[in-house]
Amino acid sequence: MKIKEFKGLGVFRGLMFRKIDPNILYVFNFAKPGKYPIHTFFVKDTIDVAWFDKSGIIDIKTVKPWKPYVTHKGKALGFCECKSGNLIF
Repeated sequence: MKIKEFKGLGVFRGLMFRKIDPNILYVFNFAKPGKYPIHTFFVKDTIDVAWFDKSGIIDIKTVKPWKPYVTHKGKALGFCECKSGNLIF
């Protein structure tokens, strides 16, 4: 699986309006630990999301399109997203 990291304005757009490649893990990193909720407006496919901190995965969720707000347990340093069914640890 390839990795694509989002930076700058790409973090705000994320997977909106994109065709999600099932062979890519999309990664979002942040400088400080915190709450990093997501939404799936304009995301065409169901996705798997894993939030992580410096110790590893802290929460995993499967999210359907058009969900307005999805958050996680604890404080994260980032999260990764992929097409549902492709997130394997």
